[in-house]
Amino acid sequence: MRVCLVSSEVAPFVGGGLATYILEMSRALVGGGHEVHVLTSPFEGLAEGGAAALPGVRFHAVDLQRGKAALPGAYYCHSSRYSMATLEALRPLHAATPFDYIEFPEYLGLGYWPIRAKRTLGDFEGAVLGVRLHTPHYVCREVDRTAILNTDLAHLEHMELWSAGEADVVIGASRAMLGRMERDLAAARVRPELPPMRLVRLPLAMSEEFLGEARRARGRAAEEPEVLYFGRLQVCKGTHVFVDAAVRLLERGTRARFRLIGGDTQTGPFGRSMREYLEGRVPEGLRGRVVFEPACERGRLAEAIGRAEACVLPSLWDSYSYACVEAMSAGACVVVSDGGSLPEIVEDGVSGVVTRAGDAESLADGIARVLADAGMRERLGAGARERARLLSEPRGVVSEWERVVIGTRGTVRRARGAEAEGNPITVIIPCYNVGQYLPETLDSLKGQTFKRFDLLIVDDGSTEPQTLALLERLKGEGYTVLHKRNGGLGSARNHGFRHAKTPWVVPIDGDDVAHPRYVERLYEAVTRDPSLACASCLFESFSTRPGEAVSGYVPMAMDGNLLAFHNAAGPGAASILSREIVLKVGGYDEWLTSFEDWDLWCTLVEHGYRGVAIPEFLLHYRLREGSLIRSEALHRWHALKAYLIAKHPTMMTRPDVALRMQLAETYEEKDRNAGLGRELEALRAGAAANGTATCVSEELVRVEVKRAIAENLRYRWADKVSRALAAVGLKKAAKGAAGSVERIWTGRGE
Repeated sequence: MRVCLVSSEVAPFVGGGLATYILEMSRALVGGGHEVHVLTSPFEGLAEGGAAALPGVRFHAVDLQRGKAALPGAYYCHSSRYSMATLEALRPLHAATPFDYIEFPEYLGLGYWPIRAKRTLGDFEGAVLGVRLHTPHYVCREVDRTAILNTDLAHLEHMELWSAGEADVVIGASRAMLGRMERDLAAARVRPELPPMRLVRLPLAMSEEFLGEARRARGRAAEEPEVLYFGRLQVCKGTHVFVDAAVRLLERGTRARFRLIGGDTQTGPFGRSMREYLEGRVPEGLRGRVVFEPACERGRLAEAIGRAEACVLPSLWDSYSYACVEAMSAGACVVVSDGGSLPEIVEDGVSGVVTRAGDAESLADGIARVLADAGMRERLGAGARERARLLSEPRGVVSEWERVVIGTRGTVRRARGAEAEGNPITVIIPCYNVGQYLPETLDSLKGQTFKRFDLLIVDDGSTEPQTLALLERLKGEGYTVLHKRNGGLGSARNHGFRHAKTPWVVPIDGDDVAHPRYVERLYEAVTRDPSLACASCLFESFSTRPGEAVSGYVPMAMDGNLLAFHNAAGPGAASILSREIVLKVGGYDEWLTSFEDWDLWCTLVEHGYRGVAIPEFLLHYRLREGSLIRSEALHRWHALKAYLIAKHPTMMTRPDVALRMQLAETYEEKDRNAGLGRELEALRAGAAANGTATCVSEELVRVEVKRAIAENLRYRWADKVSRALAAVGLKKAAKGAAGSVERIWTGRGE
């Protein structure tokens, strides 16, 4: 088979379990006669270093600096951008020579957009798109007791869950990890049905050099018995439990030296150094007996494993521990916890000792037992060696993987739903005094590749003579124009929905420009995935010409937890919706003067409906000073958002998500504005003598706005900067700040 493994981490360029997996699985697949490609980050020397480490494997790199992945201000998080770059790299590779299987880690959600492209647009037909479970980022954070949740992390959690939920197959190395993911997907309501979940262990071919070094070290007597932990110093790895167990044993008079070899992390209490936290838990009189050493090269690690009387893996949670299998392969006597997968790897009393996760007393007892019995250590070491071989022998793993992929390929079907007779779609254009832009919108609709749609123009009580004259002319040309009293955008869309006669409706604003495949691709998405009540596309923003994008918007899906914080589901003007469902739930809320599309997504989620964004930029969104998002939403953001939260209290499966996101945003804004105030005070003091304070502050506004674009803060930034300037006394600068921001944002400034 022709296989592509996708990972942002690949050995030998970076370390860690995920990078090791790509190395080992690639070798195993090549050894099994498969053609293997690896798509990864643009590491320096990737082609040469990759070829040296993995002969026969072809390496490709994503490009974050070109294509749609480089669109400024478009992505909620880096992982979304990386996933888009992954999609853009995979499409030409698959088109040139199709893959049979493409695998993504759930970690960081790298498969989010490629998997969505297959499910809704038919990309990668013929290939099985699988997600291999390692340990989701959100699980690590949960076990590490890290509760801070900013926008980036919240969307990352969404991507990890939804990429697994929409995959053709989910593969895990342990029943514990598969079970955890199954529960998480069900709770998150990703899809009506779960993807198939399959158990395939991780391959590991230990080098003779590593094993030989461990054997030689075992023959050299140590001054006193050594007990070894190796791996990151991290809460989820249970290093604090190991240290507490070591202290208990030493205080009881146990003759042993306890070594921890591994890099530090900031998972100590509330972001502190874990190493410093662990060192502080060791009484001063015992600090020479509990030693901390940095991560080391493979030869020294093999020696440390060989010298140790016991290797201890006390994880609170582990999806599948390569470190444990490595130690077992070297014949070490292992003492592990029952956290996650470890009891699936180690058979208690046969190939190691299993203790209770998080229980220092249980761990201390397990270590004491093996230290006191040399015969037991020898027997368990032999059992460990045999168990590791059975679990991770590459040929056996590849054989099981082949069975899963072939079985999945036989069941994956992406049949399109039945299409309605006649025109299945009505395109609605609400119009209120946009006569100067409407002809360009209509021209873009004339050029659609999909022609089977009705067109309704809803005049929402326009008063501008140019617009009224244009509408009269359009009626004479055969366009259907519906007139109504002014009621706002939601009212105009509702009027169009009620008059439409088709099962699907596409509302587009009268000042936007549609890509030629706008209607075609939106309709394809909802016919390929019948579980969808709506779908949105991505858009590029422009100020003068549609082809000159200055920013963009990459929504994701109707996730109720994210919707309580911001509109992560999609723009109303770039969506296709079921007419029947929208009318059934009451349509757009006409009380809202903005955010009416955001509110509708919340309503649909509360009623149990699904909606997703498709990975195509199909709309050119016009940035103009008189738009509702600037004239209304900017000034009433918090009031509008509070209304939505109060109206939709049941849409969240986890209310803590939005609360923690709001807390993180509040802190970040406070910190950012305080820093801006300090900079402005310094500038004002330095420039007061020559009267250039206003000029200098405007320059700072320009810098801050460009940073805001990169951070994807969009429309609220002008107001924030204005208030920050006013707060430090620069009234004149504050008065002009909004105009400066608008010029920079729309590309009319530097």
